[in-house]
Amino acid sequence: MIVDLTDGFTPKPQYDVCVIGAGPAGISIARSLAQRGRSVFVAEGGERGYSPESQDCYRGEVKGDPYFELDLARLRFLGGTSNHWGGWCRRLDARDFHPKAAAPQTGWPIRMEDLLPYQEETRRILEIKEQTPDKLLPGSSTLELLSFTESGPPVKFGLKYEEELEKSRTIDVCMMANFVGFEVQDRVVTGASFRNYGDLQRTIKAKTYILACGCIENARLLLNENRRHDNRLGNQGDAVGRYWMEHPTFTLGEFVLFPDYLGDGLFDLDDLDMESQVNRRWFIGPTTAFMEEKRILNCGIRLEPVNRSRSRQYLADLVCNSPDVLQPLLASFGREIRCIGKIRAAWEQEPVASNRVALAEETDSFGIPRVVLHWKKTELDRRTPREMALPVARYVAEQNFGRVRLDPWVLDDTLPFPDHDELAGYHHMGGTRMAETPKDGVVDRNCRVFGTENLYVAGSSLFPSSGHANPTQTLVELALRLADHLNRTLEASPILPAKLEAVSGG
Repeated sequence: MIVDLTDGFTPKPQYDVCVIGAGPAGISIARSLAQRGRSVFVAEGGERGYSPESQDCYRGEVKGDPYFELDLARLRFLGGTSNHWGGWCRRLDARDFHPKAAAPQTGWPIRMEDLLPYQEETRRILEIKEQTPDKLLPGSSTLELLSFTESGPPVKFGLKYEEELEKSRTIDVCMMANFVGFEVQDRVVTGASFRNYGDLQRTIKAKTYILACGCIENARLLLNENRRHDNRLGNQGDAVGRYWMEHPTFTLGEFVLFPDYLGDGLFDLDDLDMESQVNRRWFIGPTTAFMEEKRILNCGIRLEPVNRSRSRQYLADLVCNSPDVLQPLLASFGREIRCIGKIRAAWEQEPVASNRVALAEETDSFGIPRVVLHWKKTELDRRTPREMALPVARYVAEQNFGRVRLDPWVLDDTLPFPDHDELAGYHHMGGTRMAETPKDGVVDRNCRVFGTENLYVAGSSLFPSSGHANPTQTLVELALRLADHLNRTLEASPILPAKLEAVSGG
């Protein structure tokens, strides 16, 4: 059922699992556990739709490089930030789970193989097709043509699952239930307290608790709890909030492709609708060997055609700024030059401890400190797109597919990143990173918070590294894996921990 946190709501004396957050991770976990007969309490601080009162909790400050307003980059109501998800999907590459030569701290304590059992269910949840394999570009040993899938229309988790959650007899979704604190005895969480927008407060008892509030919020709430509990909740190595990442996303230049020279339909130009091709993109990435040779991180270059009405201006800019483009254009005179557009990149950011979620002095209406996000790109973050853009430009020219003109800032490190561009992908990752030991992270390979017996974290805040792919598909796979682990744990230990039994009167 779905209820509001009011005087009329009486929670069960005890749930199997308490999930804090009703976004993609939280809803996926709740549904998976409920299908196995587990009782689940899901707390959502917002309402069924957008409300300024709820959204205000996401206000914060950014220090460092230009970034989005934090209350615009996230949404706080049923379905979470899936409510403005664009639908693009791609799994992390298998290599993204291994340490990279350029940044050894990019390794995960799990591998791609650990997520394989959950890929089919994830595709059903996100309503996407199976990803086709990447392939080498003809004539290249360093560049691959990448595959993305698209959920169309993009799945909004609140809209898709609202009716199912409403009818559920094993899931209690409580709206306007704002988390304000854990009760902890030694290593066991014995209760989680929630407040509505008045003064009503309820404490939920469960065998297991999961923070699934989104990347920044997971770190924020866990930082605040560590203030209250002497840094015993995953912060033994001072890692909570640290290693926060995004996908830097910028325009690198412009391109023109000549259909007569393409051959083999490599870029499928014949399939383009020239009046609506703005949604058509081609993605190019590096081979693992190339990444290791150049000591860069993962990167996705995308060629984005523009529609016919904008092509003339792009063509004029290319010719005026890049004389080497003129000769092949003249050779193509009288034939249709149909494909002109922007070359853009989104790439893996180096995970560094100084990029972090911190707590401000100012608090929200529930007394939780607001966020200060420290975010700054490193030298490796600057070098990665350049080392990818150059071979792409050379490949297009050498194969006589067309020409690429790179913007000056890409080639000159003394020039700043553009201020007015995409900036990033709204892809929040890290802050409660998964690791082998408390020294290196916040949760273990099963997403359990170090120093606790029954507190877990779900979502992209777990990512030790980001690859270049959109995080939604991987975070849902991780959520289903966590649900599977919790179900096995509950089967093996059907009774409560001794301390929790005493508190609950068991």
